[in-house]
Amino acid sequence: MRPAPPASALSLAVVLLFVMLPVRLAAATLSGPASLADAEPAPVRVTGVAAGMLVTLVGERRSDRAGGTLRSETRFRAGPDGRVDTGRDSPIAGSYTGVSAAGPLWSVQPDAAAADAATDLADGAGRITARMAGGETLTLAIPALPATVSVRPVPDFPGAVLARPADRATARLPSVIVVGGSEGGAATAKTYAPMLAAQGFAVLGLPYYSPGYDPADIVPGLPTSFTEIPVDRLAQVKAWIDRHPGIDARRIAIWGVSKGGEFAMLAAARLPWLAAVVGVVPSDVVWEGWGAPGQPTASFGWNGRPLPFVPYLGMNLELARIAREERIETRRPHDAGRAANAASVAAATIRVEDFAGEMLVIGGDEDRVWASGTMARNIAARRAAAGRQTALLTWPDAGHALAGPGTEPVSAMVGNGGTANGIAAARATAWAATIAFLKRNLAVENAR
Repeated sequence: MRPAPPASALSLAVVLLFVMLPVRLAAATLSGPASLADAEPAPVRVTGVAAGMLVTLVGERRSDRAGGTLRSETRFRAGPDGRVDTGRDSPIAGSYTGVSAAGPLWSVQPDAAAADAATDLADGAGRITARMAGGETLTLAIPALPATVSVRPVPDFPGAVLARPADRATARLPSVIVVGGSEGGAATAKTYAPMLAAQGFAVLGLPYYSPGYDPADIVPGLPTSFTEIPVDRLAQVKAWIDRHPGIDARRIAIWGVSKGGEFAMLAAARLPWLAAVVGVVPSDVVWEGWGAPGQPTASFGWNGRPLPFVPYLGMNLELARIAREERIETRRPHDAGRAANAASVAAATIRVEDFAGEMLVIGGDEDRVWASGTMARNIAARRAAAGRQTALLTWPDAGHALAGPGTEPVSAMVGNGGTANGIAAARATAWAATIAFLKRNLAVENAR
């Protein structure tokens, strides 16, 4: 009988057998945001690949408004854990630099070579494709919204829409009034009302100006000059909300961007029935209007009369740059007008301290349209002096384009100030803060 091998020999044999067997890696997986309008979108993650493997992420967005397909491409090297994580890892090459959870989405740009690549995507939707060095490919489709939303016109107000979660058709919901900027038309209402509605609100997208820049976006029945826009028109909106069975009139907020932020600040100062106000790149004063013949007058009015305003200084010179194909920065005539008209500034300053509700203001210090970072801080300081609290968000490397999710393409936004990374990071933070702010302050227990 052959003697049994020593225990040490058996252990060595087991180790050798284990080394010789092929090592099976877990199957690779791709995950990312549940939607492009999530309050806090998940980063793009590829797991289950070999440590050090090269992984290429291709982002695609479908936007009819932006001309069709937008595309990004970035390359990563998987970490020791066999994972690529855009919330942790910087790309080694590609469309953006640094760590950015939504980088493959916001860094997309128009791509003529891929004009037909995303025709299967719905307008506004996106897709991430992960290509591994070994040839494996994974794809993740990303819808535009986190929930299905119903959108219908509101005949009482020209160009207006009411958006609400489709699965809460009969619920009595808090409401948000959305007002856009000097782009006019119904574009802002159609873009942002569904995004906010998907978060659980009844959202009234309310156009108030129709300049006709885009013939397809003309709204009959609205002013064609940005002069003496009636802020008191919101009294009609309140009466409409009071009659609507699906909206809780105790819980109303207004969300305004740019000139709509100026509008929102005026509404806050004069309408005590508002529970909360969000001003995205807002103004702390009423500015001169434009587009009508005659003497200069205010952008906004109340009860049929123009409000005191700050005049521009050098706006015509700035606009003349267009004919010379030079970049214009309307911040210059705003800043010059403010500096030259101290008495007008005092008279035109919006009394935001009169608003007893909650307020969030968002601005960028590299804003080339107007000094939104400074004006947002002015609003917060004025309210603080009166004992009012204000949520304030500003960034040194962000510009004017701070409305909306951090997944939105930023290539066309840089012209209005800020860096691509700065804009994207600011938008991501601002959007998450906006959703949290509205949900917190429109809760039943916070209704006034």
